[in-house]
Formats: sequence, C-alpha cells, structure tokens
Amino acid sequence: MEELQHDYKFVEDSYGDDVLHLVIATIYLDKLISNPKIER
Repeated sequence: MEELQHDYKFVEDSYGDDVLHLVIATIYLDKLISNPKIER
C-alpha cells in the first residue's frame, strides 16, 4: 500500500509537467501540419 501511495504521489506531482509537454507538442504539430510547404 505504501508503494502504491508513493507511485500515486509521483504521478500527481508530474501530471502538470506532462500536460504542459503535451500542449506544447500539440501546438508545434498543428503549426507543422498547417504549413503549406510541409502539407505538400
């Protein structure tokens, strides 16, 4: 149970960073896809 609580705390602490990275990656990929040169 203690190990599970430790794992949960780790996930809880890193969640914000993970979401931030996903948002940045999504914006970057969206800009790439909307670039006419890359679209071809």
